[in-house]
Amino acid sequence: MSGAPPGLREHKRATTRRALRSAMLALALERGFDAVTVEEVAQAAGVSPRTFFNYFASKEDAIGGPHPTEPTDTERDRYLAGRGDPAADLVRLLADGLQGDDDFVLHRMRRRLMEQEARLLGDRLVTARTHHQHLAGLVEQRLRSRGEVDGAADRAALAVAVAVAVARQGWMRWTAGDGAGDLRAAVLAALADYRGFGASE
Repeated sequence: MSGAPPGLREHKRATTRRALRSAMLALALERGFDAVTVEEVAQAAGVSPRTFFNYFASKEDAIGGPHPTEPTDTERDRYLAGRGDPAADLVRLLADGLQGDDDFVLHRMRRRLMEQEARLLGDRLVTARTHHQHLAGLVEQRLRSRGEVDGAADRAALAVAVAVAVARQGWMRWTAGDGAGDLRAAVLAALADYRGFGASE
């Protein structure tokens, strides 16, 4: 079988993806997001525009974001079986999904761009809405399994809003610092502060 070994191919893909994201963010910070073309991003990353679209559906997609991966079946089952504060447990679930997403330089560039162009932050929130709806369904399932049926949907939506706010606060702190530690630890530190306000276990 010809071609590079699977591990080498994955490393090359990760390197190319990072180069494209870095080029997108750097050019957008320098000239403004709308002034940057896919062709310029590809050229700066040393690849073709066609390669860009092998990795990202659009310029907005290339910006990326601190969004956790979808929970696995095992993680979902563990969350559903939890007996503590649904919002706090959801923060832990989100933090686990951020493992391996610790590229401080890219995260900091992304935060600067969001601050520079508020419209992009709104776009990211719209993109995240579907993910949040899935999380709310998970929380509601957990509440109903415990017999907490009345107002379950509203409480689930509130739990997701709290968990996302806590996770975002951890991300904001991390990107405002010097890159020490990892993103997951920063999110869990924000959770500790949330619990310090009297949140139950």
